[in-house]
Amino acid sequence: MKSLLTDLLGILVLLVVATLLIVEFGGSNAPLAQGKPITGANGRSITGGHAGFIAGTVSAPTVGEVLTSTNGTWTNSPSGYTYAWDDCNSGGAGCVPIGAATSSTYTIVSGDVGHEIASFVTATNSSGSTAQESNLSGVVTATSATCSFVASTTGSDSNVGSVASPFLTAQKLISSLTAGHVGCLRGGTYSQDTTFDVSGTSGAPITLTSYPGETATVTGRMYVDRNANYVTVTGLYLNGTNSGNLPSPTINSANVTFSGNDITDKHTAICFNVGDSTYGIANNTLITANRIHDCGVMPANNHEHGIYVSDATNTVISWNLIYNNADRGIQLYPHAQTTTIDHNIIDNNGEGIIISGDGGQTTDNSNIYDNSISNAQIRYDVESYWPAGNPIGTNNLVYSNCVWAGAEGTFDGGPGYTAYSNTTANPLYVNAAAGNYAYQAGSPCSAITGDVQGAVTIG
Repeated sequence: MKSLLTDLLGILVLLVVATLLIVEFGGSNAPLAQGKPITGANGRSITGGHAGFIAGTVSAPTVGEVLTSTNGTWTNSPSGYTYAWDDCNSGGAGCVPIGAATSSTYTIVSGDVGHEIASFVTATNSSGSTAQESNLSGVVTATSATCSFVASTTGSDSNVGSVASPFLTAQKLISSLTAGHVGCLRGGTYSQDTTFDVSGTSGAPITLTSYPGETATVTGRMYVDRNANYVTVTGLYLNGTNSGNLPSPTINSANVTFSGNDITDKHTAICFNVGDSTYGIANNTLITANRIHDCGVMPANNHEHGIYVSDATNTVISWNLIYNNADRGIQLYPHAQTTTIDHNIIDNNGEGIIISGDGGQTTDNSNIYDNSISNAQIRYDVESYWPAGNPIGTNNLVYSNCVWAGAEGTFDGGPGYTAYSNTTANPLYVNAAAGNYAYQAGSPCSAITGDVQGAVTIG
C-alpha cells in the first residue's frame, strides 16, 4: 500500500509540473523557432541567435537600406506572425524598441548611424505564441547616395553647393550643413583646418563623407566644437597634420561618430582627442571601422597617442585597426568613464592600452574585450598608471583578448584593472609591416576578434 501511495503521489507531482509548464510557456504545442533570418537588400543574411558578427565578418548596412525579417522555419504549424525591431548600440547592448516598426521590413534611417538593428518575429498558433530574435545587423553607416551639398577642388565658395555648382572648401561645405544634411566631398585633397559648430539631432545627424564612388582627403586639424552634437564623419582620408601640431580629430561634444576613415597625422601629433574638461566633455563618442595609424612624434616622448580619451563618458572604440602610433594606441587618462574597447587590432604602438588617472581623477568602468593587443614597442600591451596619492580606478575589466609580445610584457599587473580569460598567442597577421592585418590560417586570435580588417572599408 505504501508503495502504491508513493507512485500515485509521484504521478500527481508530474501532472502539476506539466500543467505549470503549459501555463507558463503557452502550451506544449506552441511554435518553436528553428532559426530566424534577417536579410538586407544587398543579400546579407543573418541567421540564428544574438551575435555581434556573422561567421567572422561584419556587415555594414547603410541609411536607406531595407532590412527584411522573414518568417523562418518553425515547428507546430504557426497560424500567424507579428514583427518588431530593436535599435541597439554598436556593442549590441542598450537595445530599445523602434515603436513604429511593426512590419516585416524596416528602412534604416539616419538616426540609426552608429547603431545596430535586430528584429523579433513572434509566431502564434492556437496553443500560444513564441518570439525569436535575429542576431545583429552590423553597425549602420551613413549612405553616400544622397548629397545635400557638394564641394569640389574645382568649385567656388560663392557657388550654391550643388553637383553642378559645388563649393570649393571643406569648411564651406561643413558650415552649410544643418540637421539631416549630408555633405559630400568630391575626390581630391582639401587642405584646411575644419570646425563643426552646428548640431544635428538624434534622428538627423550632420554627416560629412566622400562623394559616391570617390574618396576625398582632408588635410588639417578637424575640430568638433562642444556645440556640435550628432555629427558623423565617414568614408574619408583624414591627415591631421596642422601648423600647431594639435590633436586631430578633436571631439568635445556628444553623439559624434567617426566610421570608415583612414586617420593619421604623419607622426606629428596626437590623432584622436576625445573630451576636455575646459573645452567640452565628450559623451557617446563612437569610433568604429577606421584605420588609425602613424600618429605622434617619433622618437616617442610618452605623450602622443592614436586615441586619447581624456574627459569623456560612454566612449565606444570598436572594430578599428590601431597601429604604428608613437606612444599609446589608446590612452584612457585622466577621467575616461564607461569606455568600451572591443574587436580592435592594436599593434606595434609604444604601448597598447593604458588605464590611468591623475589630479585626483580616475578612469573607471572600462570594458575591454575581444581585441588583439600585440607588439608594444616600449612597455606593455596593457598597463595602468596612478600617481602616488591619487585614487585608483575601479571596475576596469580586461578580458577575452589576444595579447602578444609587449616589450616589457603583456600586462603590467595593475593596479586599477582586472585582467582575466585572456589568451597569450602570436596573432599571425599576414603582413603587419605593410598594414595587412588579416589573419593567417590557423591564427589563434581570429576567433577572438573576428575579421577586423574585413570590417574596415575606407570610402
